[in-house]
Amino acid sequence: MMHYQVEDVPYVKLAGELGVGCSDISKAKILFCQEEAEKILPKSRKVVELADAVEEVESCSACYGYLIPALEMLKEEGLFEKLHEKICIGQGYRGQNGELGVGHCTCKFRHHVEGCPPLEKDIYEFLKEYILGKEE
Repeated sequence: MMHYQVEDVPYVKLAGELGVGCSDISKAKILFCQEEAEKILPKSRKVVELADAVEEVESCSACYGYLIPALEMLKEEGLFEKLHEKICIGQGYRGQNGELGVGHCTCKFRHHVEGCPPLEKDIYEFLKEYILGKEE
């Protein structure tokens, strides 16, 4: 319905491969909204929208799982739209430099939140401070 392929949403594909979810779209229960219904993104699209702000390379599910709700909290406050840098997350960033990272694997980044994994509240507070600091 949203014109995404399973491969476009990495955690869905991964869940299917690991056997902890289903990535077979033919088994999905699809609900259609009326044309005149309010145009609100389904929850799953909100997650994809938030995930577009992230550059993920081999991230742990716990680390990534804390990041998405933190981004949702920023969105609710109107701060998410002010974030112009991609947030790097994952083991693939170990030893690399960059601008903005989440988790211990990005400890060499210019700005990063420490933790393995960092908690949702810590990520939220770190990103909020980062965004507000950019406005000054």
